[in-house]
Amino acid sequence: MARFSERVRSGAWKGHTDKRIRNVINVGIGDSDLGPVMAYEALKHYSDRSMTFRFVSNVDGNDTANFIATEFSAGASIISLR
Repeated sequence: MARFSERVRSGAWKGHTDKRIRNVINVGIGDSDLGPVMAYEALKHYSDRSMTFRFVSNVDGNDTANFIATEFSAGASIISLR
């Protein structure tokens, strides 16, 4: 996991369109959402500010529709399903 994370942060691991990953989307419900959100909030000041992190805690499409319509780039995103 550490090697994978470093490759994403450094730009060595690219999306399917050969673009650098800029968005990380975590989809989790209940405790599967809470842990990553708390870890991110505690450590966000040490993160790569050129990357965007989103946390989705509801599988209802309305919860994410605006984000997907305005900010989501499939070629530069990783989606983590928990």
